[in-house]
Amino acid sequence: MLGSSFGLMRELVNLAPFIGVSLENGELSDVEAGRVNDVIEAEAESLMMRELLAWLSLYEAARLSVTHKTAIAFL
Repeated sequence: MLGSSFGLMRELVNLAPFIGVSLENGELSDVEAGRVNDVIEAEAESLMMRELLAWLSLYEAARLSVTHKTAIAFL
C-alpha cells in the first residue's frame, strides 16, 4: 500500500489533541515526546498506552520521512 508521509503527518497532527499530545506549531517538542514516552512506560496496562505508542511511532516515522525525503517501510 502506498500513501503520503505528508498526509500521514497531517492526520497525526489533527489526532494529537484527542489523545492528549500537545504540539507546538504542529511539531512535537523533545519535552512532550519524553512525557508521552513516560506515560507509555508508566501505563503499560492502560488502553491509551497502545494509542500513544502507535501515534508516537508513526509520528517519528513520518517526521523522518518528510525531513529526509524517504519512504516509510513496515516490515
